[in-house]
Amino acid sequence: MVEVAIKNPEYEALSPITFDYEGRNIDPLSMRKLNHNKEFKDVDYPNNDFQDKVYEVSSLFGTALFFHRNIFLKVGLFDPLFFLYHEESDFFQRAFYHKKRMAITTSSKINHWHTSLHPEEISFFVKYLNYRNYFLVRLKDPNDTIFNNFVKMFRTGIQNIRKAESFYDKTRMTLFTSSIFFILFLRLPQILHKRFKEKKYPAYL
Repeated sequence: MVEVAIKNPEYEALSPITFDYEGRNIDPLSMRKLNHNKEFKDVDYPNNDFQDKVYEVSSLFGTALFFHRNIFLKVGLFDPLFFLYHEESDFFQRAFYHKKRMAITTSSKINHWHTSLHPEEISFFVKYLNYRNYFLVRLKDPNDTIFNNFVKMFRTGIQNIRKAESFYDKTRMTLFTSSIFFILFLRLPQILHKRFKEKKYPAYL
């Protein structure tokens, strides 16, 4: 990672390519990030035999991160409101707003046990934080208006409810999602203040 950072100083944040815990397949979230770069083709790497390449992306997966200090001087630090889960997504959408460049390098690899893929293994409180922050990221996105962010947030919530199979699951997901939206609505003045602050100067330093 250090060598890649030295050779590619235009990138102020780097991440290794992330595999599942067994190291067999690329983590779905890491793959989603890589697919934003049209040059990346998973079929180019049979048997996970990756060449040493750097793929520019618009956001990074938080399993392992390498930063240049300058990105913090412009963007600020992680928003403490998140506490756990999606804090890096919030940070990198702010970095993208400030025109900072970031990339995934295939010369470095990490295996990761992704909790989102194992919901049966985590507590209700962790599920709550994960789901709340999932919507909070969308609401705070500085790259779009707060109105459009609200529309995207509600649309995503409805899609998640529709994915539930049984009536019981749909009812439970509706109540869970509605409670999250209500909590975020109560925090709306704080969220608007954070958006304003994060756009103007490095926040949380």
